[in-house]
Amino acid sequence: SIRVTDSGCEKFCDFSSDLFIKE
Repeated sequence: SIRVTDSGCEKFCDFSSDLFIKE
């Protein structure tokens, strides 16, 4: 997973399951 910023929220994008998991 890689760390990305979306709408000011830090999340981890898991490309294995195409899910954005909020920290």
